[in-house]
Amino acid sequence: MTLYLTNRIRNSIIVLILAAPAVIPAQEYGVGLSHHQLGIAGSMLSGYGLTYSYIFDRDFRIKTTAFAFYEDHTNSYNWTALLGLEFQYTFESSSITRFYGILGGYYYRYYNNYSYPSYIYDSVYTSYNSYNREREFALGAGIGLELLAWKHIVLNLDGLIEYSSRKNSDSYGGDYPTRYFGPGIGAGINYRF
Repeated sequence: MTLYLTNRIRNSIIVLILAAPAVIPAQEYGVGLSHHQLGIAGSMLSGYGLTYSYIFDRDFRIKTTAFAFYEDHTNSYNWTALLGLEFQYTFESSSITRFYGILGGYYYRYYNNYSYPSYIYDSVYTSYNSYNREREFALGAGIGLELLAWKHIVLNLDGLIEYSSRKNSDSYGGDYPTRYFGPGIGAGINYRF
């Protein structure tokens, strides 16, 4: 399964690189350039969630990605938070496409706490708390292709090389670090205004 996924990512990146020059005529991208984009995205470089991009000019923009979630139950609670950042530089653009380079990364946190109910053991009430904690960051670079699909709707697809490091720990004394270096992919849909 991992080899299949790696081959699919590699093939997607090759198609993106080969197709970019064919779809980029010599015209300017986005006549009457707007300076803001809001959307949703999933990327191995800058994370997943809601996105906001500020377009400084035709060549340079910054994109932030954020996601947060909190859930509370009788015996447990958990929360998730993610913050990502991308710096994009336009190599070529036309009236409906843009070919760009990316540098970026993200930081992710997850925490889960569970309280086991009290019980009687030898006439003593006891309770037990357990937790699971995850921390992850990623850094990388890549290329992307953006398509102005319809008036203000913008689609993007990115091919990436990334390094990520994740550390899981729990109340049982476990500490489980993992690292990844290799290809990645990202995609999103945005509204430009």
